[in-house]
Amino acid sequence: MPRKAHIHRLRGGHARQPGRVYLITITCHGRQAHFATLQSGRCFVQALRATRAHAVTLGYVVMPDHIHWLLALREHADLAATVHKAKSLATQRWRRAGRGGNERLWHAGFHDRALRREEDLVAMARY
Repeated sequence: MPRKAHIHRLRGGHARQPGRVYLITITCHGRQAHFATLQSGRCFVQALRATRAHAVTLGYVVMPDHIHWLLALREHADLAATVHKAKSLATQRWRRAGRGGNERLWHAGFHDRALRREEDLVAMARY
């Protein structure tokens, strides 16, 4: 029987909390090092810039096989839709840059952690 992709379900109340800070982790499909070069990593950074209407990016780290994104959700924005938009735009840019062809870039879903205390924000930014 084929294994269904695990799609992260947001915990109640996290989907729409304007100003709430989240640490998002997105992994590459098969943990492949799709962002091992500066040029391929820029594909995700450019996608983040296109999500400004939905989220304020407080920090990010592009690792070879995953992304950490620290963001504050804007008014009327949806966390899942915002992450989906960033992943979709990054995939488009990644393919236009001649990477991967029809190969899958992302693992399905993402992991989110809503930060609760001010010191959490500093610790997550340093992480």
